[in-house]
Amino acid sequence: MCGLCGVAFDDPNTRPDPERVRAMTSTLHLRGPDDEGVWTRGQVAVGFRRLSIIDLSGGHQPIENEDGTIALAINCEIYNFVELRDELERKGHRFRTRADSEVVLHLYEEMGERCAERLVGMYAFCLLDLRDPARPKVLLGRDALGIKPMYYARTAQGLVWASEAKAILEWGSTPRELRPEKLLDYLVLGYTGGEDAAWAGVKRLPPGTTLAWEPGGEPRLRRYWDLPTDQLAQPTNDEEVLDWVDRVVREQLVSDVPLGAFLSGGIDSTAVVTSMARASSTPVVACSVGFREKDYDELDLARATAKRLGAVHHTEVLDPDPRLATEVLPWIFDEPLADPSTVPTYLVARMAREHVTVALSGDGGDETFAGYRRYVHDVAENRVRRTLGAPGRALAGSLGSVYPKLDWAPRWLRGKTFLTNVARTPSEAYFHSVTQLGRLEALALLAPDLGRRLVNHDPSAEFRRWYDKPTIDDPLYRAQYADFHTYLPDQILAKAAAGVQSAAGVGGNRTELFDPNAMDRAEAERIQAWVERLQEAIEHKRLLLHFQPVINLQGDNHPVYDTFLRYDSGDGELISPTTFLQIAEDHGMLEAIDRYVVERAIELIAQREHAGKPVTLLIKVSQASLQNDALATFVGEQLAMRGASGEYLALQLQEAKVFTHLHAVQQFAAAVNQYGCRLGLEQ
Repeated sequence: MCGLCGVAFDDPNTRPDPERVRAMTSTLHLRGPDDEGVWTRGQVAVGFRRLSIIDLSGGHQPIENEDGTIALAINCEIYNFVELRDELERKGHRFRTRADSEVVLHLYEEMGERCAERLVGMYAFCLLDLRDPARPKVLLGRDALGIKPMYYARTAQGLVWASEAKAILEWGSTPRELRPEKLLDYLVLGYTGGEDAAWAGVKRLPPGTTLAWEPGGEPRLRRYWDLPTDQLAQPTNDEEVLDWVDRVVREQLVSDVPLGAFLSGGIDSTAVVTSMARASSTPVVACSVGFREKDYDELDLARATAKRLGAVHHTEVLDPDPRLATEVLPWIFDEPLADPSTVPTYLVARMAREHVTVALSGDGGDETFAGYRRYVHDVAENRVRRTLGAPGRALAGSLGSVYPKLDWAPRWLRGKTFLTNVARTPSEAYFHSVTQLGRLEALALLAPDLGRRLVNHDPSAEFRRWYDKPTIDDPLYRAQYADFHTYLPDQILAKAAAGVQSAAGVGGNRTELFDPNAMDRAEAERIQAWVERLQEAIEHKRLLLHFQPVINLQGDNHPVYDTFLRYDSGDGELISPTTFLQIAEDHGMLEAIDRYVVERAIELIAQREHAGKPVTLLIKVSQASLQNDALATFVGEQLAMRGASGEYLALQLQEAKVFTHLHAVQQFAAAVNQYGCRLGLEQ
């Protein structure tokens, strides 16, 4: 846990006051009690507060490159820094420290603004590039999930940025005023989200995004990572999931200071501590807090888990102090946050600091594995919504409007929310499930003048922007996708990873159960495995052809079959090509698959023809095979070798590909027609 801040002026003759920058860093002292640094060059300056986790004596920041033309301040834990360091050293870069942060500096020299694409971990950084002193460049970056915070403001004088909004307010170029819209958002959602921070003039750098700026220009944002929006990977099995949780946790156990975990009675933290125990040669240090109110106490479950794993278990029963919510936590969070779990999270962090410096947690597990109860309800509502159709949904809404609100009754009798949600659109229904107040109810709480000003403001707009973005027809995934871009970074991680741990002096609330870089690596490994499977399948004939008869409505009795490709997994499962054809296309394998299918088809045509029972086979051909005459020549060779007639082979091309590659199609048609084959369109 570290803190950074900085300023850059448009005017090359304006110099930042180092004492004002130091005052900014002072507001971040809870984030970094171990070290402080202020760096100024010309019209730019950066300040830093550090809590040391790796290379305790050598990680002073800001860090400069070899010739002092680039400086870096970063709040990070980079889990693949050893791999990156080895790679960069082979390219001639010289490292001055063992700190994970220095790899980012040299990676920027290699990749420029794209450097964040290679980082595995959690981070927020600013890079100052003075290689052209007349045009200094600023690059800000934030990790894919938004675990580490970053705020910025484009002011009349230039650009100001910081880990927390309070440091920007300390600089004094933005007003200490709350955006009125954010008050309404807070009342409806319980937090303030989106790119606009709660404070006027201040913005959040979105997760998975970099910001580039030069004097006189406007900030230029670039999204370098996102969840899929057009296609989902095939489901993984239980063993793969467990293996990836273990790998993600194992990568995050690197530390030069004492490391432990927060352990509640829940599945997520239990999974993390279990993986830690498997990866560690020494007992895991686990920290748990309990409460005298039994409805909120999970210590018995935590103790049972710790005992089973042989963990060193520190526990404490606490009495929450209401003053935390009014006197301590507001300073930490900077922005309105109505999450009652902030108090126990703060308390467990404060207790854990007595035993460890870095604590792992299971935050992100519910979003990753759809663990919230609202996901279950949303799936059920969508099934009912599809079954009822429009008239049924309207009837459900009418019933919901008159059905009593029975919060006291057994769950199966509480039908009001379900009925009204079924009548809503999927996005409206799911948004309703994550709100604490309706928009009209929230407006009624405001002063009349403010309510009139906000009558057209829609707190659901940011949510709908993300919910509607995926083209994947899966309401559950849309809900998870929206949560990953709203609820997770703006409420869950704002609580768990940014403020509370800094207040308690705990350096790392490492969020384990979702690692986007691990997901990327898993996908890369999945793709490479498919490439190898396909190569083997072509070589050993494990790609199978299935046939479906085509009915001729004009009375022609000659048998015609459409041909479908399937992959034989070897365990009885036949896999559709939708799983692997895109991978094959991306890796230049479609021509080989086309040749394989053509060879198998001609072999069957020859067998049937020689038996006196000829059939016509319709074979789909990819656009990749139109680039040259190799496939057409191969067709002729196979027909001649097997003594088959080309009239029984009909090759099909996607209609869209024909019009975009018309000349190549014409040449291909002429080449196969000489063998008697026909060419058709697949709509």
